[in-house]
Amino acid sequence: MLKALRDEAHLTQEQFAPRVGYSPHYVAKIEQGKRFPPSDLAPRAEDPLGPVASRVLTAAIRSLRRKAGLATWFHQWANIEEEANALYAYECRVVPGLLQPEPYIRAVFERHLPRLSEDQIERQVAARLERQRLLTERPNTDFCFIIEEALLLRKLGGPEVNHALLDHLLALSRARNIEILVMPVEQEDQQAQKGSSISPR
Repeated sequence: MLKALRDEAHLTQEQFAPRVGYSPHYVAKIEQGKRFPPSDLAPRAEDPLGPVASRVLTAAIRSLRRKAGLATWFHQWANIEEEANALYAYECRVVPGLLQPEPYIRAVFERHLPRLSEDQIERQVAARLERQRLLTERPNTDFCFIIEEALLLRKLGGPEVNHALLDHLLALSRARNIEILVMPVEQEDQQAQKGSSISPR
């Protein structure tokens, strides 16, 4: 992305780098995907590349940060998630990631097997919180979640985490574009026999 915008501005790495305050070597690493673009790259690039290119970089960096801690297999789904006009999800194993408050996210990854390092946990938490911005950044996208009552009764992480979860779900459910439904434990007519599912529209 950065290379294409730089080429469009007819700048070499050696010409572009000093204008954004980085070395040519560092710019090359960013363009090769070997270094994560710093958050101040977009505003620094506005002068040499122009305001439109700066906005494109801002959006690209935001998308990358959403996915930085996500599993590789999930990247394609994250793209679909960002582009969907509506998202319907049924979950019976864990509260959907888009609905998880930070204490619940930590409880999930602290119990992950094989065990994650503290650094890995922090990256996963940051990526999930960043991904949740979809709920507020896409007010015209409809989100509908059906979660099993057992997930709320399980109290993953303990009473305090569960209390934070319930408060968070109630707060989210007040948004016009977010619907959260709970499937009772005792439910004779249950169609989701194959487990969790997500359907974008």
